[in-house]
Amino acid sequence: MRSAVPCGDLHLADTLVLEQCCQLLAPPAGSGFDRLTATVQNGKVTRTYAPVPTATVDLKQEILDHLPPALPVTGNKGFVLADVAEGSVSLDDFVAQLSTTEMELLSRGEGMMDSPLGASGNAGAMAGVSDSLRQKGIPPVITTDGPSGIRLRATCSLLPSGTALACSWNLPLVQDLYAAMGREMVDKGTDVLLAPGMNIHRNPLCGRNFEYFGEDPYLASETAVQYIEGMQSEGVMATIKHFAGNNQEWDRHQVSSDIDERTLHEIYLPAFRKAVEQAGVGAVMSSYNLVNGQHATENEQLAVDILRGMWGFEGIFMSDWNATYSAEGAANRGLDLEMPSARFMNARNLRPLIESGVVSERTIDLKCQHILQTLIAFGFLDRQQLDPAIPECNPFSDAAALDVARGGVVLLKNDGAFLPLTKQRDIVVLGPNSGNIPTGGGSGFVHPFSTVSVGEGMQMMGKNYKMGKKM
Repeated sequence: MRSAVPCGDLHLADTLVLEQCCQLLAPPAGSGFDRLTATVQNGKVTRTYAPVPTATVDLKQEILDHLPPALPVTGNKGFVLADVAEGSVSLDDFVAQLSTTEMELLSRGEGMMDSPLGASGNAGAMAGVSDSLRQKGIPPVITTDGPSGIRLRATCSLLPSGTALACSWNLPLVQDLYAAMGREMVDKGTDVLLAPGMNIHRNPLCGRNFEYFGEDPYLASETAVQYIEGMQSEGVMATIKHFAGNNQEWDRHQVSSDIDERTLHEIYLPAFRKAVEQAGVGAVMSSYNLVNGQHATENEQLAVDILRGMWGFEGIFMSDWNATYSAEGAANRGLDLEMPSARFMNARNLRPLIESGVVSERTIDLKCQHILQTLIAFGFLDRQQLDPAIPECNPFSDAAALDVARGGVVLLKNDGAFLPLTKQRDIVVLGPNSGNIPTGGGSGFVHPFSTVSVGEGMQMMGKNYKMGKKM
């Protein structure tokens, strides 16, 4: 931008309305802040600050206005979910036969990570987590952590970080790489990858920046689309996260990302929007942090008005693990699925709220419908999600991952033509990772098939080097 120059003018005779918007996710009244603006005086741009517009919408009334009519409770009619997929039974009729207990089970995970229903080391199971649900044709759906590979106890392909993916600018290769990862998921018998992570690098100290696609909304959007389309082309489901404004991990259960509407829609949300509208992502995961003072799992304007209303999302909105903070807030404000267990979305909490009218039965019906229609859309009823014929260690994955990693190395400065290392030099490799490859922490951890550290790479190139653990 610093070197940008005018290239021409475009004049529109009439105002062209591209999208009619309404006020959504403005900072609450009384909690505004000043935002950076620019003022032009005498041809000179001056940095100034102005108060952000704050909310004028009554959130409580908005929630009441959106409550749908309830479905009649019919009791078990003997329908199975395949009947809905075939078109012989409506989804409304199928859900109407579910008991309160079954609907509660559908709205939360099985209760643990490493579910015995799936591959060892999985992140948890959802959907068909009880005998009665499975008898109605609802399969258990297995989730696994990502985003730089599949986090299981088994060895899996270790892929470049999200930032390296975006730095490669090689979108066709990103799609091919994650199609190969989708096949690896089927080989391992897992259905849903809890990835990609696609927040904006707002704070350089954010603990999960390595998962994300950088600080440019357009590049993040384009990279996310290829990642998702590649993976979902293999019949597995991607989960975009962390929705929204995950700018830091420190104090993540309490910190609020306070963002004005314009900045939110122009910087922080475009990648999520494109993942929904263009890539057809199957699931969205909440952030831990609050957005403008409200938890993401209790944010009606974020999860309902924007995600479903503006963007037309029809999939599953799930919590991050233990990122649910109340039963009433989560139930009424858009959360479909609490993971990995039911700390709040359980019968003990929900039944009194339903009986007192605080939470409508139709609200719970809709959560079940969102989950079930997504299972049908992804074909999880039609096949066993396990294909041992797929090679466990795919040479294409190795080659594509290496190409992306190489493409993600961006040389900003090369004083004195220091690189490439064509002359014989003494090389010292310092630091705790000189002899091993860091694979990310928490959900970013992978047990790789093989790695080559910096030191080992030097050795393979025939370079003399000294390895030091401490500087």
